[in-house]
Amino acid sequence: MKLRILSISNKPAAWSRQGVDHFMSKFPKALQPELVELSPGKGLKDIHKKLLIERDRLRSRIDASSRVVVLDEAGTAFTSVGLSEKLDSWMLDGIQVDIIIGGADGLHDSLKAEADEIISLSKLTLPHQMARLILIEALYRASTILANHPYHRP
Repeated sequence: MKLRILSISNKPAAWSRQGVDHFMSKFPKALQPELVELSPGKGLKDIHKKLLIERDRLRSRIDASSRVVVLDEAGTAFTSVGLSEKLDSWMLDGIQVDIIIGGADGLHDSLKAEADEIISLSKLTLPHQMARLILIEALYRASTILANHPYHRP
C-alpha cells in the first residue's frame, strides 16, 4: 500500500518540520507515507478563486486509482484504535491512499464531494501545519497498534 499526504501549505515553521520529521522517521519502511506539499493560491483576495486553484493543484497530484480521503472537521471521527482498523483495511485493499489537507481557507466543496471518505482529526478547526503533524502522529500511532508496539498505551 502507498500512503500519500497531499497538503496545501506555505513553508512550514521549524517546530512543525521537526515534529513531522520525527514521526516520519519512525514509520516502518513498508508504510512510510509520502508528504506532498503544494503551494497555496497566493495573492488572491477572492477565496472562491483561491480554493478553485488549490483544488486543481491537488487534483493534478491525485492518481486516478487512489482512494481519496479528505480531512475536514465535519468528517467521521476515529479513536486511535478505530484509525488503526481503518489503516488496516486500506492496507488489505492494497491500493494507494491520498489523504488531503486543505490550506488556511479549507478545501473547495467539489473536492470534498469527490472524496471517497471524509475524516476528522477534531471538531476544532486546526491550522494546516498542526493538522499535518497530528495526522502523521495519528497514522504512526495506528501503525504501532497494528504491530502491537508499546507506543500506544490505552
